Amino acid sequence: KGLAQVSHIQEEWARTLFEARVAQPPVAHVEHQHSAALLAQERETTRTKLDQIGIVIAHLMHSLESHQHRMERLVMKLEDQVRTARLLPFSTLFRVFPRMVKDLAPLVGKQASLIVTGGDILVDKVVIESLKDPLMHLIRNALDHGLEPPGQRIDSGKPPEGTISLSAKHTATHTVLEIRDDGKGLDREAIIRKATLQGLMTDDHAPPLTSEEVLSLIFHPGFSTKSEVSQLSGRGMGMEIVRAQVEALHGTVHIESTPHCGTAFRLHIPLSLTSTRVLLTRIGPYRLGIPLDCVEHTLEVDPHTTFSLEGQTAMIYREHPLFLSSLTSLLALSRGPSLIEGMPPSLAADQPHRTCLLLAFGERRWGILVEGFS
Repeated sequence: KGLAQVSHIQEEWARTLFEARVAQPPVAHVEHQHSAALLAQERETTRTKLDQIGIVIAHLMHSLESHQHRMERLVMKLEDQVRTARLLPFSTLFRVFPRMVKDLAPLVGKQASLIVTGGDILVDKVVIESLKDPLMHLIRNALDHGLEPPGQRIDSGKPPEGTISLSAKHTATHTVLEIRDDGKGLDREAIIRKATLQGLMTDDHAPPLTSEEVLSLIFHPGFSTKSEVSQLSGRGMGMEIVRAQVEALHGTVHIESTPHCGTAFRLHIPLSLTSTRVLLTRIGPYRLGIPLDCVEHTLEVDPHTTFSLEGQTAMIYREHPLFLSSLTSLLALSRGPSLIEGMPPSLAADQPHRTCLLLAFGERRWGILVEGFS
């Protein structure tokens, strides 16, 4: 309607000017006087029509803004409906585990019960489907590795039956699942010995690993502290699968273990898997979105502080080497004129400071170089 009004005003404007010119008298001696009057009339007509067009455009802009806000509300409502349609309660997954614990405990000479809470928590069905195997591995490992045999538990002043708890809850941004047992806890010394034998660390490892870093060694492929394979574990596969599948959901795994008291694994999964907030970055002519869940920090990289490590660009960040890569090379993008061709293992000395996104994937960190933000 607004555009039709503008078109109508333009037609009236053109018709008025045309009629004024057609009405110009043919007598030569009044031509100059008439031309001046005609110009004044055209100026006034132009001013009037421009004012009218301005009013119509203002109304049109207001209408467009209203339509935009209405469309945004409709899109948000549709997104909410789609997300709700994809939600399932954790009970659809949890209900199989109590029976599993009851059946498997006697196979390894244990007495155990499983306590489940948070079954009414709703999550995307992708999470339900993806976490079945990780949770199964963690519960089986709690039975086999965590809980002690009844006699040993009695000697330690514990009840003969061990307890495994499985819980779920929502935080502001994540779904958190916890698998906790009241067993003996992880043997840090055994983990360090096994990691040394497998070449994952050295006897004089420097700087010393933190407690969490030591515990995280169990996620390495093929890692197991058990010398014998049982019916439940010892094959060195379970924990690698746990981390891989949790990280596939853009989640993280955290371990807490206390000697003689037990171990807890916490899985942090982003609430929204259907839409993701991103940080818009600039690479030459490209605009790329990096999921904010993965961005831990931003840094300014001085090329004079970088060096080559194992054929890759690196820098020291919090006393540890941090590998650096360019999104241009990672995504095989054609470089714009503002990017250095053929970036060497260490940044060119004459290159200005570069913006670096510190990305976190579980316990791993990686630096991604970008030109700036959009």
